[in-house]
Amino acid sequence: MNKFISVIPLREGSKGIKNKNLQLINGEPLYIRAIKQAVRVTEKCIVNTDIDEILNTSFTPNIRLYKRDKEYAQDSTNMNEVLNDLFSNVDLRNKVIVLLQATSPLRNDIDIKKAMEIYESGKYSFCLLYTSP
Repeated sequence: MNKFISVIPLREGSKGIKNKNLQLINGEPLYIRAIKQAVRVTEKCIVNTDIDEILNTSFTPNIRLYKRDKEYAQDSTNMNEVLNDLFSNVDLRNKVIVLLQATSPLRNDIDIKKAMEIYESGKYSFCLLYTSP
């Protein structure tokens, strides 16, 4: 079985909604909702962030904090750059990454697990979940 690991990218400087990853939904910050979901569906979770409030929080050992360099926390930074930085600094060999955006709080565990099963079938090199409007 593949070793799945969740990665949750969280950037401090949001243009649209100030501190969007810290915003509450049903009394819980978006990033906490994402972390809880991550540990339900994968063995471990890496939170990739430049948000000091999150970096100064204690989590269980299966949740790792990765401090994102400001260079990779700009409006112009794309996800490939963020992930390449992470992969260059954290040994993720033999891991399958499940990228969970905190700003997608309505996704459900069943869909993520189905995507993981599809990936494990060996027919695809990646799997993407989306909801049509």
